Amino acid sequence: MGINILSIEKELEELVDHIQRAAREEAELVGAARDVLFKADFGRLQETIIEFQSRQERAPWLVAIPQEALDTSVPSQTPPPEFTVIASDGSFIPPDRHSPIHFFLLNMGQATMHYGESSFADLSSRAKLYFRPSETFVRDENGFDMPIEGSLLSWKMAVEELAFLLDTAVRLPPPLLAIRDGSLILWGLQGESKDIQKEFLYPALRTIGRFKEEQIPIVSYISYPGSRDVCNALRVWLCPEDPLRCRCEEERDRALCNFLRTSVDRTLFQGILQKGNRSAVFSSSSGVLDLYGEHRIQFFYLNVGSEIVRVEAPQWVFEAEGWLDFVQAVLIDQARRGEGYPPALMEAHEQAVVSMEERRTILRLLENELGLAGVSLTRSSKDRSKRIRGV
Repeated sequence: MGINILSIEKELEELVDHIQRAAREEAELVGAARDVLFKADFGRLQETIIEFQSRQERAPWLVAIPQEALDTSVPSQTPPPEFTVIASDGSFIPPDRHSPIHFFLLNMGQATMHYGESSFADLSSRAKLYFRPSETFVRDENGFDMPIEGSLLSWKMAVEELAFLLDTAVRLPPPLLAIRDGSLILWGLQGESKDIQKEFLYPALRTIGRFKEEQIPIVSYISYPGSRDVCNALRVWLCPEDPLRCRCEEERDRALCNFLRTSVDRTLFQGILQKGNRSAVFSSSSGVLDLYGEHRIQFFYLNVGSEIVRVEAPQWVFEAEGWLDFVQAVLIDQARRGEGYPPALMEAHEQAVVSMEERRTILRLLENELGLAGVSLTRSSKDRSKRIRGV
């Protein structure tokens, strides 16, 4: 039986009213937060954040460390007459716990787009089936073999995306920009054992190191980011003594602190950055970045016209002469060509996606081959029940 809409009609009306009131309150508080952003001295804020993080009581949230003045808003330059953009994306068929056969499939997609007098596009994908125990399990420090599924599978895919991106990029002449969808910060690996980090983080860092050796700038592009690192930095500025609990004496300041606890950075920069402009560059305080070494990730926010996006890159990309301007110019050009979203990422996604029909085809092929070999599959009763109508 479906949802009885009439039973939640009153709550829907109350939700709309709540959203309207919250929007009015937010508009006033966002304005106040932007005032703080314009007035805060980034040098003093750097010192305050470092001092705050050195205390025994570490903040349970991420704080952006500014590398430029907080009110920075840099217009985009014109991209070079000839340049190439390459993007990668990935998808997978996860292990099926209802099947006696343990395997997963990764499908990597890439899109290469060259702009200039001899414009061209190259689209391709590469799939790989993982079925050997050495490929589908990873051993932790206790000697326990963990199946590569869930978050482990996502990290495995991130590693392969970077490798596929590099394999294509090294065959292309500069100027070239490599783009990955999603964050370059493998957040979840911070709390994992050294064995898990060795399996997933270190290969990713080695690949990023190869990008540096080949002098290829690599960035990640995050649409509709939910990060609040900069908002948290403003909390530290407002309440340097105790930002975790807020000791502001003025009621207005307390309201602003409470607002910043749940606000996101894109809302803050929406009214500051003009179309095409980028924010200051920030360093992330994520603990996992302590393992990144020279590849520590920095980021900035960019107004591509339709939204505020977050752009991440290893610090050597933003520090290299001319690359920061090149990255900004190319991404703005990509957003213009894709009506708000880079066409290279769109096409890479289309190459990577595995449809339900393709999944069913692969499973049928596997079952047929096993049948010809005289091997029968016995799936779980729960799985069989889903294929039969009970009533």
